[in-house]
Amino acid sequence: METALSGGVRSVRITGRRWASPRNLTCDGIEFVVGACRIDLSAALAMRGIVLERPATGTARLSFDSSDFGNFLTHPLTREAARGRFAFDNTDARVVDSDHLELTATWLEDENAKSPQRFALRPGSTVGSVDVDADGVVDSASSRAMKRFFETLVVDLEGTELRYKSMRIDGETVEFELDLTVNRFPSPNVRF
Repeated sequence: METALSGGVRSVRITGRRWASPRNLTCDGIEFVVGACRIDLSAALAMRGIVLERPATGTARLSFDSSDFGNFLTHPLTREAARGRFAFDNTDARVVDSDHLELTATWLEDENAKSPQRFALRPGSTVGSVDVDADGVVDSASSRAMKRFFETLVVDLEGTELRYKSMRIDGETVEFELDLTVNRFPSPNVRF
């Protein structure tokens, strides 16, 4: 068994309620769980923060209400991940009837369709998938592009990477389950 003095940690679990970052990334509930990891003690002793000897993996769960989901869609990290593929509107993003999420976005890759579309997102039938329709059409080019966007989305929180795994909708809340890779822990003074 490793001790904290050797730098070994069996697991780390971080939870919180009504969390908000300085740049308005918000969630109703948050839980990060990583397995065994080793902390670089020389970096910690040199006051460079908590640095891992190698990346730690685990899972994350984020619970969003409609407001949180809108904040996520228009946060600079999501805009950066969209890389000019989509422009999101947070004013009408919402969780609907325990069935799906709705959002409005403009698909920027289609030269002929520069007007906003209404997208509906539902949990996919397999892990890592999401079902999407655009303006009621399931297999349109824009719905396939939005599906691909969410299924391949990686959000980097200053060294902590989150990847979509699945979602569950319960009442007016959506819970995202995410794969988590911690390359380094964010600083206490997060900038996101």
